[in-house]
Amino acid sequence: MKRYVTLLLLLASLIFADGYKLPPKAILDVFDAPDDQFITAVTGTDKVIEYTYSRYESLEQLSQEKLSLAGKIIYIALHSEKNSYPYKYLKLRDLNSDFSVMLNPEEDNKIVGFKISPDRNLLAYTAEKNDGVFIRIVDLNDGKMIFKDTRKVNMSLAYLALQWSVDSKHLIIPRIYYEGNPVPQISPSEIAPRIQESYGKVSQVRTYSNLLETAFDVRLFDHFFTSIFVILDPFTGKELPIGEPGIYRSFDESPDGKYYLVKKVNNPYSFTVPYYRFAYTFNILDKEGRQFKELVSKPIQDQIPIGGVETGIRQPQWIPSENATIWWTEAQDEGDPKKQVAFRDKFYKYPAPFNKKAELFLKTKNRGYVSGFTKDKGALIYLDYDRDKEWLSTYYGSYDGSIDDKLLFSRSDNEKYEDPGEFVTEKLTNGFEVIKVRNNNVFLYGQGYSPEGNFPFLNKFDLGSGKLEQLFRSPPETYETFSSMTGNDEKRIIIRHETPTEPRNYFILDIGSGNREQITKNIDHAPQIRDIKTELVTYFREDSIQLSGKLYLPPDYDPDKRYPLYINAYPREFTDVSTASQVSGSQYTYTRFWGASIIYLTLHGYVVLNGAAMPVIGDVDTRNDTFVKQIGMNAKAAIDYLDMRGMIDRERVAVGGHSYGAFMTANLLAYTDYFKAGIAKSGAYNRTLTPFGFQSEERPYWEAKEFYQKASPFMNAEKIKTPLLLIHGADDDNAGTYPMQSERMYAAVKGNGGDVKLVMLPYEGHGYQARESNLHVLYEICEWLDKYLKND
Repeated sequence: MKRYVTLLLLLASLIFADGYKLPPKAILDVFDAPDDQFITAVTGTDKVIEYTYSRYESLEQLSQEKLSLAGKIIYIALHSEKNSYPYKYLKLRDLNSDFSVMLNPEEDNKIVGFKISPDRNLLAYTAEKNDGVFIRIVDLNDGKMIFKDTRKVNMSLAYLALQWSVDSKHLIIPRIYYEGNPVPQISPSEIAPRIQESYGKVSQVRTYSNLLETAFDVRLFDHFFTSIFVILDPFTGKELPIGEPGIYRSFDESPDGKYYLVKKVNNPYSFTVPYYRFAYTFNILDKEGRQFKELVSKPIQDQIPIGGVETGIRQPQWIPSENATIWWTEAQDEGDPKKQVAFRDKFYKYPAPFNKKAELFLKTKNRGYVSGFTKDKGALIYLDYDRDKEWLSTYYGSYDGSIDDKLLFSRSDNEKYEDPGEFVTEKLTNGFEVIKVRNNNVFLYGQGYSPEGNFPFLNKFDLGSGKLEQLFRSPPETYETFSSMTGNDEKRIIIRHETPTEPRNYFILDIGSGNREQITKNIDHAPQIRDIKTELVTYFREDSIQLSGKLYLPPDYDPDKRYPLYINAYPREFTDVSTASQVSGSQYTYTRFWGASIIYLTLHGYVVLNGAAMPVIGDVDTRNDTFVKQIGMNAKAAIDYLDMRGMIDRERVAVGGHSYGAFMTANLLAYTDYFKAGIAKSGAYNRTLTPFGFQSEERPYWEAKEFYQKASPFMNAEKIKTPLLLIHGADDDNAGTYPMQSERMYAAVKGNGGDVKLVMLPYEGHGYQARESNLHVLYEICEWLDKYLKND
């Protein structure tokens, strides 16, 4: 257990004023852009909810006292996990009139989330205050608030906070069971050696952070995560407890409102895995919350094979179109993807009153997943995923034998050009989400990948004939994406529109006539950004594999000059050349910045190749054996191409990345001489600290020692002679990227005489949220690159 004590505000302001720096003026001038307006459609109506996000958190907020418990960071005063990018406001708008109304008072300017009732008449939202998170409920007919909470919601698992009953009459919410009780304090008897034991048990788990460590941590975990669920009447404010107090991971009402399917965490807990792998029980409760039947109880899930799944009943859920029928999956390979079996998964259904044997309704040759059900009883769409080939097949079928299984799509999971897209969904009157079907047609939307870039689309697909009809496609020299449908009319849709000179805005589009009506009014806040030229470029590495990336040029770019280059990348894995070579992205998007975006460097005189392709190609089990070689080939190809075009000075090139991109960066500096500087943010550099796999690597260290050691920059720090800037959040809670990774990497490079700088950002996690932090990161990046690329 790690506790972080809040600094006194006065002391903090003095430290921050002295320690945090600002980037060059050209960047600072455009950093604080106005917040973009976004919208979410109210399903089945012509109404939308408009909102903006808070782009940055305050250091005061980030520095609040918090606890690290079972894989979560909990803010003590809020009784809540960290809530990133809250909404600033919620506004109801009618698309058929000028009617609009603000749904929240000004003081509720940190809205964690919101949910609309199944009948579309009420909206509930959670508002974060200094002392907790509280519920508000408003009427969507006139925007008036009908309920304002005075008790905290238990936000330790925030996704549980807002659930409407299927009849829209009540809100089902987790209250803090120990509300009013003081936070436990450690007692002398709880100070003891930490002991872990294992005798012959094979337990290969990934590297997790913020785990429980002591008996005192267990008491804190119980204190903050234990809830008592209540049914809240929004009109009277009366609450009725439902079920027993406990630590719940789900609490789902059946479609007919007669049962609850709940997932409850069981003690003893684990010190080696996070809460979502703790022992648990799925129970079925009756309408009053009484125990009706235990569905399944499982021990701590610390023996799941690498790349595998749980054994036994897996992820039981309600079938949306049935009154009260549960479905689930069971692995037939003991959850181990390396075991050979005729069928890897079986699917079962279990109807109320749950007194008969579950009925098998589907078997999949490979790992199976339900993509979604439809409003028609019996119908579903499911996926069959071949891990070894990374091959994905989509089927239309049924759980009652009413429909013969039919293959809809089959492709490599990495195949972009043939990606059919995602299914458009809708909400039933009970609030459950299903795949939208009209006259035996489903609707699919996607990015529309092509050799010329992305051209998003909306298609209609006939489940019977397989006929595909294009309803919408982004026009040339524009980037438009499908957002949602309006009302019950498939001919009027909401799209997002942007061009290199026009910021993103939402429009209503009549598919038949092509007429469009603007909904939002985001403005071009910084005309100087429009002078940043962009280009989607393609080039080839030495083995003829095509690569791509998006090129950003300074506003005053002179084609007769050569510029310093910054390559920003993140490695991706592929099994075949054809999919690795495919282009993604668009040169017709509006350039926008978020956080410490590397694109800001264009305003400081650099050419930036963002999203530079870094494919690692080969067999699933062994492709990483050539990781170092392939990323070197990828980097060289990008430099050669831009040098050949006369755009860059190849003697002034830097490379950088975040997380796995930071790992890539350090390896490139260790094994190539292409760069004058590198910037690695929030990375992992010693892979013996992640010995049971990372990213797509599923071999444990002991099966691939040579790879782990070669690809660990820490092990090869003596090879790094190129200046390296390391940046890391001091409270990084991402699996595998402990802050210690950067601290030890810094010590290793320093100890071998290399040029290295380490910047640890107080209170920041894997991504950086505070305005001060992001500005300081931009300052450090500019200073580092200027020193080695401009002033060397």
